[in-house]
Formats: sequence, C-alpha cells, structure tokens
Amino acid sequence: MMDKNPKDPLAYVLAASVYWREESRHLYEKALAISPKYGLAHLGLARFFMRYDDNEKAFEHYKEALRSLKKNKDIRREALRAAIAVSSFEEAEQMAGGDADLKREIVNILIDEGLIEEAEKRLSFYGFDRDENPASVYLKGRIIYSKGEKDNKPELISQGLDTLLDSWRKDPSPIYFYKLIFPRRPLTQLLSKARRTQDLKEVVIKGLEIYPKEFSLYPELWKITFAETKENYALARQSVSAEIEALLKKYPADPALYSAAIEGYKMVDSPEEIAKIQKALLEKFPYSLQAQIVRQALIYQEKDLTKRMELFAKFIQDFPNYPYAYQGYFKTAVELKIPDEDLLNLAEAFLMKDKGDHSLQAVVEEFLKRKIYLDRVEKWLADSGKNPELINNAWDVRILNLKARLLLFQGKEDEAALILNRLMNLEVAGLSNVDKGTTKLYLAEVYEAKRDFGKALDLYAEAYAQSQHYLKEAGEKFQRLYRQKYGSEKGMEAFLSRHEQVYQSEEAVGTIGIERGTRLNEPAPDFELRATDGQTVRLSSFKGKVVILNFWATWCGPCNLELPHLQEFYDKNKGRNDAALLTISTDENRALVEPFLRKKGFTFPVLYDDGLRTQFKVRGIPTTFIIDPSGKIRVRMVGFNPNEPLVPYLEKLVNEFINKR
Repeated sequence: MMDKNPKDPLAYVLAASVYWREESRHLYEKALAISPKYGLAHLGLARFFMRYDDNEKAFEHYKEALRSLKKNKDIRREALRAAIAVSSFEEAEQMAGGDADLKREIVNILIDEGLIEEAEKRLSFYGFDRDENPASVYLKGRIIYSKGEKDNKPELISQGLDTLLDSWRKDPSPIYFYKLIFPRRPLTQLLSKARRTQDLKEVVIKGLEIYPKEFSLYPELWKITFAETKENYALARQSVSAEIEALLKKYPADPALYSAAIEGYKMVDSPEEIAKIQKALLEKFPYSLQAQIVRQALIYQEKDLTKRMELFAKFIQDFPNYPYAYQGYFKTAVELKIPDEDLLNLAEAFLMKDKGDHSLQAVVEEFLKRKIYLDRVEKWLADSGKNPELINNAWDVRILNLKARLLLFQGKEDEAALILNRLMNLEVAGLSNVDKGTTKLYLAEVYEAKRDFGKALDLYAEAYAQSQHYLKEAGEKFQRLYRQKYGSEKGMEAFLSRHEQVYQSEEAVGTIGIERGTRLNEPAPDFELRATDGQTVRLSSFKGKVVILNFWATWCGPCNLELPHLQEFYDKNKGRNDAALLTISTDENRALVEPFLRKKGFTFPVLYDDGLRTQFKVRGIPTTFIIDPSGKIRVRMVGFNPNEPLVPYLEKLVNEFINKR
C-alpha cells in the first residue's frame, strides 16, 4: 500500500497499526513528515508514548490530534489521562468542557492514579457528590473503597462495595462492572476478593444475562458453584464439566471461551481435558491471542533449555509483536549460560523489539550483576528517558535505581547519591517495600564506597528490614561491614533491632533476629477450622506444643517454592509430641486444594481458611507464625527466601521455645 501511495499519510498510519513498538513510531513520524497536522498520526504517536510512560510527549501529540479529531469523545477521554499524568488539570478541564461524562472521567482517572483527595475535591466541585446518577454513585463508591484499601480500614472497604453495588443495581449495564478495564478493577473482582459470595453471584448472573459472551465471568460462576456445594465436590465437578461442554457446543467459534474452559477444567482437576482444549485452541485458532498465551505457557514448561530456546525463537518468528516473548527468550539464554558476547547481541535485538520497562529491567540487572558492557547499559538507560525530576510510577523508580547503581560502578558516587536521595522519600503508587528497600541498599553501597560506614550500616539494616529480609544481599553486607567496623558481632542484634522495630506492626513486641522473622509476644487467636480430611481442628487442643502455622495458596508462586520445605519438616518431625505443623489454605476455590496436594504429594495437615487471615493480621502470603506451648505468637515470618535454609531454622525455633516452657 505504501509503495502505491508513498505520499499518502494514511498509508503509513495503516501500516503502523500492524507493526510494533519502534517500527510503528517510525511509520507515524513518516506520515507527519508528509502532513504535519495529520490527526491520526498524532493519535498513533500519543498512544505510543503513553505506552512507554512518556506522558509529556503523549500529551503534546494528543493536543495536536484533537485539533482535527476533537469531536471524538473516546480520544478526548484518552487525552484527559495524559493531561492529568503531567498535572495539567486546567487543560484537562478545558478538554472536558461542559460534558458531564468527561468530567466524571477526570475523577475516575484521579482515582486510578491514587490521587484520592484530589478526586474527592473534584467530585464535590462538579456537584457529583450530590448527584444520584448511577455513574456519580459509582465514583463515590470508588473513592470510599480506595480510602479503605489505602488505610487498611475494612469498614470503609465494605461501605465502598455497598455503594458500588448501589450504582450497579441502578444501572447494571456498564461493562466495567464485569470486565477488567485497565487500570480499573471490575466489581466482580472486588466482591470476589472480599468473599461476598452472594453479592458476587448476583452480579455475575446478571452480567451474563447482559453480556452472554463475556466468557471471563464463567470461571467466577464456577467458583461459586464449588463454594455452595461445600462437601459435595463430586457434584460440583460434574455440574461445571457439563456446563463447559454445553458452552463449547453453543459457541464453538470463539477462542475466548476456550480460555475460560481451561480455567474451568483446572477447577475440576482434569489435566486430560485441559490438554484437549489447549490442542483444539492451537489447531482451530492458531493466531488468536488466547492461542499465543497457551503456546508461550507450554514453552515455559519445556525443561530442556536448548529446546526451549528453539521454541521461543520459532514463537517470535510467528508472533514478532507478542509482549514478553523476548523476555522469556532472554531469561532462557541466561539460564543456558550462553557466552557474554552472544548474550549482549541477544539483548540488543531484544531491546530493539521490546522497550517496555519490565524488559529493560531484566536486561540491565543481568549486565550490572556481571559488571560487563557497562557502556551499553549506560546507553540503554539513557534511551529510556527516565528523569529523577519527573517520576510518574513505580517503574520510573526501579529503572532509576539501576541507573544509580551503574553510576556507582563507574565511580560516580556523588551522582548516584543524588538520584538515590531523591528517590528515598518518594511515595509512588505501586511501589513495594522491596522497591524501597532496594533504594536503601544501593544508597548504602554508595556510602560504603565513600567510606561513610555509619550511614552505610544504617541503610543496610533498613533495607534488610523494610524488605522483610527478602534482600538477602543487604543482610549479608550489613553483617560484613559491622564486623569490619567493630571487629566482632557484639551488639549486632541490638543494632539491627533498632531499625527492624520501625517496620513491625504496632502490636509487635520484642526484637527481630538477624536470621529471619519478627519476634512477638502476643496471644494467638483461637480457632476451629475444617481440615481437608473432614476433621475439625482447634488450636487450643495443641496447648503444650510449639505450633508452626503457615498461610499459603495454590496460586502463590513463593508458597509453591516453600511448601516442599514444609513437607520435609513435617516428614522429619511428625512423630514429635511437643511440636505440630498446621497449614492454612487461603484459596477462595477450595476445589483446587485437594487435587493440588495429591499432585504435589504433600501430606502435611491442611485447614481451610474461614476468616483466620484477618484475625492473624496476614497481609501477604506465605506467612508463617511460631506459637509457643502457652499459646502465644513468638515469631512471624513473611515471604519465602530460597537462599535461607528453612527446615533447620524451624527446628531451631521449635527447640528454642520448648526449652523456654
């Protein structure tokens, strides 16, 4: 098409729509070279820059696009997000004009960005807080829910859900109640997370009446089926299997249904049926997004790394535009330990195709770890355009952390310190404690290089504590530097404790050891729960024993790494009369638990959670508690670190608290 119409900007725009990343950008720019005011080309570039979080450039192109496309309401919605991302609220309101829907979209975007107070002010300013329009009620519900989530207040979360349900009952037709529309979460997801089963059932059933081909809702309905049958899982499996078969006959030509069917067959523990569906999907719809997802998942299951590399190469040849394929290819090459020069060539090609922050982080981390080709690392980071003065999201922080570490390796300690100190006290949406700990770890390295050992020790200790001991490197460097500075380990525990206490819960008492876990001294809530074997288990019946209580889920990656170690501990210690292991499955769909245990060969006791997470204040999994013979929680461990042997440490804790009886 471009050969026939080399001076037609539309030809370049149409061609750009089938290309990916940099290729599409170049084609849009060629269209603008022909016609500088061509709205569709500006729109394409605006979307390109939004994808890479270059909000300033995106906003400029949106403004140009709207000069000729200003009547298009959907484009104005997109432009609002770019305006708010660069804090241009005045221009956002000019774009919205007198359109109430677009003003509501401004409030929605503010909530998405975590600017809850500003969203609440705008809601009031526009008069929507007094409006009973369902769309306005929806905004009220989002604000209340977001406040509750941010401040960890269950009563506000519940009130927010009630308000969202009120909006839905007034008008159940908007698709965002049922479908994930990034970055908003659908009402179905929020109700599922809150375990409001009856409300969820009402919403899902109505959603399927309105959108019968919104196949992602069926797995939610099947979870409810399993929850309602409780003891009779065989009946639930039969019911779900029959419904999947009926749907496949009714909608045989829709690949989205095949993805839902795979989820359903996972629930009924039918690997044979899953394999059949995957095969049918790949044969009938080989170029569908669903088939691409399945095909990549199957590649990751290949144990032979050389063969996996070949499969990734063929996949990329077939689907050069598929996100994450290049990252999987690169990570497999790292595992295969290919020569450094070959890895560099692969990285260069990889970053030409995929300039996403997640990919940049994977590549840069690997080369910084090896301390090789730092000149290339410097160019990649410079090309990212990340600026410590313009930080919009968690990815900006992660990439700038790596930029600072590169500067340290180049002997530019002062420049590295400037970036890291800028990042230290930022509160950015999506930033985890591990991210914050990483900033402190890198700044500690800078101060150690500058021979300011006092500051370095403080920061190593804080990094180790804030990351809940995930950053083992911080703990190791703290110990090494402490011994170097003081000549021994005397006082090390007390030094670390002073920093660890900052990150303990308000109820925590005592200290945290250098090895693992927060030391506590508080009564454990008693409970009575049903086990997978049908027995009822009560915590108080274990009085006089040390109890190891672990919270986990089948879908949790770190849990899956930790559970074999718990099985090892159980096998070695199940004959003891002074200790016991109890594990709590937090899976919403209990039907997944027993098949999972059988498949993995786990035989340790498993109880079904019934609100116990709230009582034990569990905020993430896996989480393990050590309860002493008197019934007091003495240690809390969050997460799993594969670099720290678990079984000997658990045995050490058991013996410690037995001896304190």
